[in-house]
Amino acid sequence: MSVILVTAPQNLKESIYRTIAQHRLGMFTADVCDALKKTSQDLGSSFEALLAEGRLHSFAGFWMVPETFDKAAERFLDELRRQQSADLRVVYFDAEAIAKAVDLPWHGKPLQRIVSLLESRGALRIDLLHIRLTDLTLELTPRQVDLLARAMPFVKQNPVNVLSPAEIARALVVPIPAISEILRLGTFADQTIEVTEQMYYSPEQIEAIQQTMLEAFGKREFTASEARQALGTSRKYIIPILEYLDASGFTKRSEDLRTIA
Repeated sequence: MSVILVTAPQNLKESIYRTIAQHRLGMFTADVCDALKKTSQDLGSSFEALLAEGRLHSFAGFWMVPETFDKAAERFLDELRRQQSADLRVVYFDAEAIAKAVDLPWHGKPLQRIVSLLESRGALRIDLLHIRLTDLTLELTPRQVDLLARAMPFVKQNPVNVLSPAEIARALVVPIPAISEILRLGTFADQTIEVTEQMYYSPEQIEAIQQTMLEAFGKREFTASEARQALGTSRKYIIPILEYLDASGFTKRSEDLRTIA
Protein backbone atom coordinates (compact mmCIF):
# COMPACT_ATOMS: atom_id res chain seq x y z
CA MET A 1 0.00 0.00 0.00
CA SER A 2 1.43 3.37 -0.99
CA VAL A 3 1.77 6.15 1.57
CA ILE A 4 0.62 9.63 0.57
CA LEU A 5 2.78 12.35 2.05
CA VAL A 6 1.18 15.72 2.66
CA THR A 7 3.57 18.58 1.89
CA ALA A 8 3.14 22.24 2.69
CA PRO A 9 5.29 25.38 2.95
CA GLN A 10 7.29 25.13 6.16
CA ASN A 11 6.79 28.77 7.13
CA LEU A 12 2.99 28.46 6.86
CA LYS A 13 2.98 25.26 8.90
CA GLU A 14 4.99 26.86 11.68
CA SER A 15 2.86 30.01 11.64
CA ILE A 16 -0.30 27.92 12.01
CA TYR A 17 1.23 25.81 14.78
CA ARG A 18 2.48 28.81 16.75
CA THR A 19 -0.83 30.65 16.39
CA ILE A 20 -2.88 27.73 17.68
CA ALA A 21 -0.34 26.85 20.40
CA GLN A 22 -0.66 30.37 21.82
CA HIS A 23 -4.39 29.84 22.37
CA ARG A 24 -4.66 27.39 25.25
CA LEU A 25 -8.40 26.90 24.64
CA GLY A 26 -7.98 26.12 20.94
CA MET A 27 -9.06 27.94 17.76
CA PHE A 28 -11.54 27.52 14.93
CA THR A 29 -10.30 27.44 11.34
CA ALA A 30 -11.80 30.87 10.59
CA ASP A 31 -9.97 32.40 13.56
CA VAL A 32 -6.63 30.98 12.41
CA CYS A 33 -7.27 32.33 8.91
CA ASP A 34 -8.11 35.77 10.28
CA ALA A 35 -5.01 35.80 12.47
CA LEU A 36 -2.75 34.93 9.53
CA LYS A 37 -4.73 36.91 6.94
CA LYS A 38 -5.09 33.82 4.77
CA THR A 39 -8.01 31.87 3.34
CA SER A 40 -8.86 28.32 4.33
CA GLN A 41 -7.75 27.27 0.83
CA ASP A 42 -4.36 28.92 1.43
CA LEU A 43 -3.87 26.98 4.66
CA GLY A 44 -5.54 23.68 3.79
CA SER A 45 -2.43 21.67 2.89
CA SER A 46 -0.56 23.06 5.91
CA PHE A 47 -3.35 22.02 8.28
CA GLU A 48 -3.34 18.54 6.73
CA ALA A 49 0.44 18.24 7.05
CA LEU A 50 0.34 19.22 10.73
CA LEU A 51 -2.39 16.63 11.31
CA ALA A 52 -0.38 13.95 9.53
CA GLU A 53 2.65 14.80 11.69
CA GLY A 54 0.56 14.55 14.87
CA ARG A 55 1.26 18.17 15.79
CA LEU A 56 -2.42 19.20 15.79
CA HIS A 57 -5.75 17.70 16.85
CA SER A 58 -8.76 18.54 14.66
CA PHE A 59 -12.30 18.47 16.02
CA ALA A 60 -14.71 19.43 13.22
CA GLY A 61 -12.87 22.65 12.38
CA PHE A 62 -11.68 23.31 15.94
CA TRP A 63 -7.92 22.97 16.44
CA MET A 64 -5.68 22.32 19.43
CA VAL A 65 -2.08 21.27 19.86
CA PRO A 66 -1.83 17.88 21.66
CA GLU A 67 -0.15 19.25 24.77
CA THR A 68 -2.79 21.93 25.23
CA PHE A 69 -5.58 19.46 24.54
CA ASP A 70 -4.27 16.97 27.12
CA LYS A 71 -4.24 19.66 29.83
CA ALA A 72 -7.74 20.83 28.92
CA ALA A 73 -9.01 17.24 28.77
CA GLU A 74 -7.61 16.65 32.27
CA ARG A 75 -9.63 19.63 33.56
CA PHE A 76 -12.71 18.30 31.78
CA LEU A 77 -12.32 14.79 33.22
CA ASP A 78 -11.57 16.12 36.71
CA GLU A 79 -14.84 18.07 36.66
CA LEU A 80 -16.73 15.02 35.42
CA ARG A 81 -15.16 12.95 38.20
CA ARG A 82 -16.15 15.57 40.77
CA GLN A 83 -19.77 15.63 39.63
CA GLN A 84 -20.04 11.88 39.19
CA SER A 85 -18.50 11.17 42.59
CA ALA A 86 -21.02 13.54 44.17
CA ASP A 87 -23.92 11.37 42.95
CA LEU A 88 -23.07 7.90 41.69
CA ARG A 89 -26.76 7.23 41.02
CA VAL A 90 -26.74 9.54 38.00
CA VAL A 91 -26.18 7.47 34.88
CA TYR A 92 -24.92 10.12 32.45
CA PHE A 93 -23.78 13.73 32.64
CA ASP A 94 -24.20 16.48 30.05
CA ALA A 95 -20.86 17.00 28.29
CA GLU A 96 -21.59 20.62 27.40
CA ALA A 97 -22.41 21.41 31.03
CA ILE A 98 -19.14 19.79 32.13
CA ALA A 99 -17.16 21.86 29.60
CA LYS A 100 -18.94 25.07 30.63
CA ALA A 101 -18.22 24.40 34.31
CA VAL A 102 -14.47 24.57 33.64
CA ASP A 103 -14.67 27.41 31.08
CA LEU A 104 -13.84 25.30 28.03
CA PRO A 105 -15.35 26.55 24.73
CA TRP A 106 -16.33 23.03 23.69
CA HIS A 107 -19.81 22.50 22.29
CA GLY A 108 -21.72 20.98 19.38
CA LYS A 109 -19.93 18.87 16.80
CA PRO A 110 -16.37 19.70 18.03
CA LEU A 111 -17.37 18.47 21.49
CA GLN A 112 -18.78 15.28 19.95
CA ARG A 113 -15.40 14.65 18.32
CA ILE A 114 -13.57 15.46 21.56
CA VAL A 115 -15.59 13.05 23.69
CA SER A 116 -15.22 10.40 20.95
CA LEU A 117 -11.44 10.75 21.21
CA LEU A 118 -11.61 10.46 25.00
CA GLU A 119 -13.82 7.39 24.61
CA SER A 120 -11.27 5.81 22.26
CA ARG A 121 -8.67 6.38 25.00
CA GLY A 122 -10.87 4.48 27.45
CA ALA A 123 -11.65 7.50 29.62
CA LEU A 124 -15.38 7.78 28.94
CA ARG A 125 -18.60 6.03 28.13
CA ILE A 126 -20.79 8.01 25.73
CA ASP A 127 -24.47 8.27 24.91
CA LEU A 128 -24.53 11.10 22.33
CA LEU A 129 -23.32 14.12 24.35
CA HIS A 130 -24.00 12.45 27.69
CA ILE A 131 -20.98 10.91 29.34
CA ARG A 132 -19.64 9.13 32.39
CA LEU A 133 -16.23 7.97 33.52
CA THR A 134 -15.30 4.36 32.92
CA ASP A 135 -13.64 3.85 36.31
CA LEU A 136 -16.59 4.81 38.54
CA THR A 137 -19.43 2.30 38.82
CA LEU A 138 -23.05 3.24 39.35
CA GLU A 139 -24.50 3.09 42.85
CA LEU A 140 -27.97 1.54 42.69
CA THR A 141 -30.73 2.36 45.16
CA PRO A 142 -32.01 -0.47 47.41
CA ARG A 143 -35.14 -0.82 45.26
CA GLN A 144 -33.04 -1.02 42.12
CA VAL A 145 -30.76 -3.60 43.71
CA ASP A 146 -33.79 -5.69 44.60
CA LEU A 147 -35.31 -5.51 41.12
CA LEU A 148 -32.01 -6.33 39.44
CA ALA A 149 -31.55 -9.31 41.77
CA ARG A 150 -35.02 -10.56 40.78
CA ALA A 151 -34.29 -10.10 37.08
CA MET A 152 -30.85 -11.71 36.95
CA PRO A 153 -32.01 -15.36 37.27
CA PHE A 154 -34.11 -14.80 34.13
CA VAL A 155 -31.14 -13.16 32.36
CA LYS A 156 -29.06 -16.24 33.16
CA GLN A 157 -31.81 -18.74 32.38
CA ASN A 158 -30.36 -19.61 28.98
CA PRO A 159 -26.61 -19.33 28.30
CA VAL A 160 -27.04 -17.84 24.80
CA ASN A 161 -30.72 -17.46 23.86
CA VAL A 162 -31.51 -14.90 26.53
CA LEU A 163 -34.99 -13.64 27.33
CA SER A 164 -35.95 -10.15 26.16
CA PRO A 165 -36.78 -7.41 28.69
CA ALA A 166 -40.47 -7.84 27.78
CA GLU A 167 -40.33 -11.58 28.53
CA ILE A 168 -38.60 -10.98 31.85
CA ALA A 169 -41.13 -8.28 32.71
CA ARG A 170 -44.01 -10.66 32.06
CA ALA A 171 -42.40 -13.34 34.21
CA LEU A 172 -41.93 -10.89 37.10
CA VAL A 173 -45.29 -9.14 36.52
CA VAL A 174 -43.68 -5.68 36.39
CA PRO A 175 -43.80 -2.97 33.70
CA ILE A 176 -41.55 -3.55 30.69
CA PRO A 177 -39.88 -0.07 30.98
CA ALA A 178 -38.84 -0.90 34.55
CA ILE A 179 -37.02 -4.04 33.41
CA SER A 180 -35.45 -2.30 30.41
CA GLU A 181 -34.15 0.43 32.72
CA ILE A 182 -32.81 -1.87 35.42
CA LEU A 183 -30.99 -4.07 32.90
CA ARG A 184 -29.42 -0.95 31.37
CA LEU A 185 -28.47 0.37 34.80
CA GLY A 186 -26.99 -3.03 35.55
CA THR A 187 -24.36 -2.41 32.87
CA PHE A 188 -22.99 0.49 34.90
CA ALA A 189 -22.92 -1.66 38.03
CA ASP A 190 -20.97 -4.30 36.06
CA GLN A 191 -23.72 -6.87 36.52
CA THR A 192 -25.14 -6.93 32.98
CA ILE A 193 -23.72 -6.51 29.48
CA GLU A 194 -25.90 -4.88 26.83
CA VAL A 195 -25.48 -6.58 23.45
CA THR A 196 -28.62 -4.89 22.10
CA GLU A 197 -31.57 -3.18 23.79
CA GLN A 198 -33.31 -6.56 23.67
CA MET A 199 -30.35 -8.76 24.64
CA TYR A 200 -28.65 -8.54 28.03
CA TYR A 201 -26.14 -11.04 29.40
CA SER A 202 -24.25 -11.43 32.65
CA PRO A 203 -20.45 -11.08 32.43
CA GLU A 204 -20.20 -14.80 33.22
CA GLN A 205 -22.38 -15.67 30.21
CA ILE A 206 -20.21 -13.60 27.87
CA GLU A 207 -17.08 -15.25 29.29
CA ALA A 208 -18.64 -18.68 28.69
CA ILE A 209 -19.53 -17.73 25.10
CA GLN A 210 -15.96 -16.57 24.49
CA GLN A 211 -14.55 -19.78 25.99
CA THR A 212 -16.81 -21.94 23.81
CA MET A 213 -15.65 -20.07 20.72
CA LEU A 214 -12.00 -20.39 21.73
CA GLU A 215 -12.39 -24.12 22.12
CA ALA A 216 -14.27 -24.44 18.82
CA PHE A 217 -12.07 -22.25 16.61
CA GLY A 218 -8.79 -21.44 18.29
CA LYS A 219 -7.02 -19.09 15.90
CA ARG A 220 -8.61 -20.33 12.65
CA GLU A 221 -11.10 -18.33 10.60
CA PHE A 222 -14.79 -19.09 10.97
CA THR A 223 -18.12 -17.93 9.58
CA ALA A 224 -21.18 -16.64 11.40
CA SER A 225 -22.89 -19.94 10.54
CA GLU A 226 -20.10 -21.92 12.21
CA ALA A 227 -20.29 -19.70 15.30
CA ARG A 228 -24.07 -20.21 15.40
CA GLN A 229 -23.59 -23.98 15.33
CA ALA A 230 -20.85 -23.90 17.98
CA LEU A 231 -23.07 -21.94 20.35
CA GLY A 232 -26.24 -23.85 19.50
CA THR A 233 -28.22 -20.72 18.70
CA SER A 234 -30.01 -18.95 15.85
CA ARG A 235 -29.21 -16.03 13.56
CA LYS A 236 -31.39 -13.81 15.78
CA TYR A 237 -28.78 -14.15 18.52
CA ILE A 238 -25.50 -14.91 16.75
CA ILE A 239 -25.29 -11.75 14.62
CA PRO A 240 -25.68 -9.32 17.57
CA ILE A 241 -23.30 -11.46 19.66
CA LEU A 242 -20.64 -11.42 16.95
CA GLU A 243 -21.05 -7.67 16.43
CA TYR A 244 -20.61 -7.15 20.16
CA LEU A 245 -17.49 -9.37 20.19
CA ASP A 246 -16.11 -7.43 17.20
CA ALA A 247 -16.68 -4.11 18.96
CA SER A 248 -15.10 -5.36 22.19
CA GLY A 249 -12.01 -6.58 20.34
CA PHE A 250 -12.48 -10.28 21.09
CA THR A 251 -13.02 -11.09 17.41
CA LYS A 252 -11.75 -9.46 14.24
CA ARG A 253 -13.88 -9.44 11.09
CA SER A 254 -12.64 -9.57 7.51
CA GLU A 255 -15.59 -9.60 5.09
CA ASP A 256 -17.58 -12.76 5.94
CA LEU A 257 -14.87 -14.37 8.07
CA ARG A 258 -13.77 -13.76 11.64
CA THR A 259 -10.85 -14.76 13.81
CA ILE A 260 -10.41 -14.59 17.57
CA ALA A 261 -8.00 -11.73 18.24
